[in-house]
Amino acid sequence: MYVNNNQSHAILFNYTLHTRFDEVFTKVKLEGLDAHKNYSVKEINLYPGSQSACPENGKTYSGSYLMKVGLTVSDATPLSSSVFELEGME
Repeated sequence: MYVNNNQSHAILFNYTLHTRFDEVFTKVKLEGLDAHKNYSVKEINLYPGSQSACPENGKTYSGSYLMKVGLTVSDATPLSSSVFELEGME
């Protein structure tokens, strides 16, 4: 995850290599955000015409929520990846 200096924009990369035994993945708690800002969440590496499996995609959350609760970044599909853009809102 990369966050710019004024905490207004972040990019999160997720890679799911191999899953075993029907593992359940928990939410990933983010770091470096401004707890008092709201952030829109958007998965940006989708194939044309496909939809995100992330239930938080397209929604807005506080930095505090994203750092304490986190995002569902994986649906446990082996050999998959996702890239999320978080844009701070005033």
